[in-house]
Amino acid sequence: MHPKEMCRKLGQCMEPVIDDKMGRVGFALLCWSATLIFFTGLGVFITHSWLLGLSIGLFALSAVIQPFMVSVPEITGLLAINVLKNGMEALVPYGTGLYFRYPWEQVKQGNYINLRQITETITETYPSKDSLMQVEWIFQYTPTLEGLPCYISADDNTIKTGLRGTGSSVLSAEIAKETGDNCKVKQGEIEEALLRKFKESSPTPLVLYGIRVDRVALADVDFDTSVQQARSSQEVSRRIQQTAKEIKTAHPNIDDKDALNASMIIHQQTKKTIFEIEGLGPAIASIVKAFRGGKS
Repeated sequence: MHPKEMCRKLGQCMEPVIDDKMGRVGFALLCWSATLIFFTGLGVFITHSWLLGLSIGLFALSAVIQPFMVSVPEITGLLAINVLKNGMEALVPYGTGLYFRYPWEQVKQGNYINLRQITETITETYPSKDSLMQVEWIFQYTPTLEGLPCYISADDNTIKTGLRGTGSSVLSAEIAKETGDNCKVKQGEIEEALLRKFKESSPTPLVLYGIRVDRVALADVDFDTSVQQARSSQEVSRRIQQTAKEIKTAHPNIDDKDALNASMIIHQQTKKTIFEIEGLGPAIASIVKAFRGGKS
């Protein structure tokens, strides 16, 4: 059976996916009883002592307990391999706890799977109607016990790429419909569209990857760094021009260039002092000082 078909059948069940539990218990008890009886009888036959015979039987029993038991640590799943079956049907999932197992179910160290939650933070740039927007969003997912056959068939990069593609498709479409300023205002609506996409996606992440998506959130929507720098430069330029205009209005006798130089000093857009810029004199220096509130 293909792993995705197995996950479809398992659905959302969160219990350990072990069939024939009582069969495992019964088979183990039968084998243990037979071992104890056989080796106790053999010991009595050899030693002619019930005490020594029972000791031999108990020793033999202790040697065969481990092949019939399996212990799985907390927040961990185990995929035992039934050597009597083929394909994905040979994988037997065990959850946290102590279980009876058939001795032909192989347990390998590499088949213990961590079921802890995984968090991925994504930062991407998308075009809006009038600018580039930088978006930071996160998704959190947890491998599921019932989905372990699917989970081990895909590596972490495949899972993260798939989930990222799901989110990026809706973010790209939503942001492209709005202006940059509207994207910031409508961040909540964009997040709702993102959540809806994950809820309605088909096939589900459980079927595709054997995982449960626990959380999807839009952390931040802002203008791209290059856009922010450009907007900042435009604002500084606007303020310099506005201040230069105010200087010209208050001091009609100075020319436009001197007013602009004085404005640049006022807004600290040059490292030169008033006396270093093209030989400007004390008159312009006094204008700058006045705009700075009397500070030189």
